[in-house]
Amino acid sequence: MVQDAGFTVQLFAHRQNPARMTFPSFVSFPSRWLAGGLLLLATSGMLRADVFSNVPEARGYNVAYELAIPLNGAFQGTTPVPYSVNNSTTAAPGGFDRVAYYLELTTATGTSWVYTSMDAFTTSVTATGLPHAVNNPVSFQQVVSNLTVFSNVSGVQTGSFDRGQIEMWHNNYSQANAVASFAASASNYDWGDTIGTTASGYGSFQIHHPGARQAVLSYNRWANSTAMNDDVGIGPFTGAVVTGATQLFFTFWATTEIYTSRK
Repeated sequence: MVQDAGFTVQLFAHRQNPARMTFPSFVSFPSRWLAGGLLLLATSGMLRADVFSNVPEARGYNVAYELAIPLNGAFQGTTPVPYSVNNSTTAAPGGFDRVAYYLELTTATGTSWVYTSMDAFTTSVTATGLPHAVNNPVSFQQVVSNLTVFSNVSGVQTGSFDRGQIEMWHNNYSQANAVASFAASASNYDWGDTIGTTASGYGSFQIHHPGARQAVLSYNRWANSTAMNDDVGIGPFTGAVVTGATQLFFTFWATTEIYTSRK
């Protein structure tokens, strides 16, 4: 079980009637939103330019959140998620139809990125951000419809698909396939895990493509209070065995330190 031992992601929303906004923001309804960085996070205008350049679809979206992923987040209790941009309050409830996430990870040898979008799985823009036991006490473990994936990472299946799976919560989690997710294992960490009851636990923010048997993006361990680095990655993490359980989305691997930039 993942216990409390201790992206950026940019969130954009797309208008059905796409009047462009001049600043990163959720659009007013009807709209679509994108989160940049490893979650709903991005750190700068440069990231926003990158996603629009890499993924033409993103040009119809507006930024909701931006976050530079730290080595060790420990976003719990009185420690909020330190978004550099937070436009969540500018969107009317139910005023968007799709949500997208963008993540860039940079090493000395280059930059890897992934963009994924899906039909809205909540009517609250705030709820699409990183779960937080105090400031955003939400959890999502469910199928999402009309998943799209774009990436420059070898092995990540790109394209448009009927469905995906999301696992987003601030709790601990274990391997059992609690909701009978398609093709998920009862003994390995994947897209069919069991949410724990600890209010501030390990933390999971994962988007999966079960049809391809792989993760799209993963950001974990950000809700714990230990000094260990967080887990972040694009695509499946293969070939690793942790406490006897193969896991496909970087749980336990403290990978943030690998990257010089995580946005």
